[in-house]
Amino acid sequence: MESPIRATVVSAMTALPWCCIAPAAFAVSGVAMAGIGTALQSAMPVFLVLSAGLLGRSLYLALVKCQGPMWVRAIVLLSTPAIALVWAFRFGWVAL
Repeated sequence: MESPIRATVVSAMTALPWCCIAPAAFAVSGVAMAGIGTALQSAMPVFLVLSAGLLGRSLYLALVKCQGPMWVRAIVLLSTPAIALVWAFRFGWVAL
């Protein structure tokens, strides 16, 4: 009978290249985003509306309803201008 520790180590070593190393290698090389970015370009307005809706909901829940701990509210407050800046750069409203 196999020990549980050995089975855990063997399964972790088997899964490691596929769940951690391979996606990281694709992300660093840019291979993953080259095809996905062009395929999802036509759905950008849908993603923009969806992200604006989710951002609005998070602001409502964190600031109006005061749900969540203080650090969650801080993250929402700090991420909102960052997201707005990313949108501004994306649509050319702000340039460096």
